[in-house]
Amino acid sequence: MNIFEQAIGLKQEKEEYYRGLSKKCSSRGVRKLFSMLADEEAAHRKAIEDLAAKIPAHLAQSTVLADAKIAFKEIIAEGFGSVCDAKQPELYRKALAYEERAEKFYLQKAQESQEEYQKGIFKRIAEEETKHRAVLQSVLDIVQRPERWLENAEWYHVEDY
Repeated sequence: MNIFEQAIGLKQEKEEYYRGLSKKCSSRGVRKLFSMLADEEAAHRKAIEDLAAKIPAHLAQSTVLADAKIAFKEIIAEGFGSVCDAKQPELYRKALAYEERAEKFYLQKAQESQEEYQKGIFKRIAEEETKHRAVLQSVLDIVQRPERWLENAEWYHVEDY
């Protein structure tokens, strides 16, 4: 299996996982977050498919952090009781681990790539994985400690990119 097949498979797996999480949560805001992450994974997969086909790949500028802030406002408005059930934090931890592994994978593939444009795409995707981790960590913080998160809703742990 070449690096493109591996990367495409990873993106497809993550997209499906996020779509599944979106369907499991009763919170409209959290569903929106996971749908947004799934859409990002699909866009990344398309860029990698283009690389594999030797088509000039384009990765649009991500708005995931700005979009996530809007979704978090919805979550706050809905009330934290609707965020998730007791089993979901483990699912979010699994998603966070996915993102950590993916970031390392894409950084490694950037180093292994011979072509500069491939290196650039893989590095950008790794940067996007970092943003996804920030969003997921925020969701996890909300479901584990909603009252603490609400006290500091300015996303103290998320840097602007």
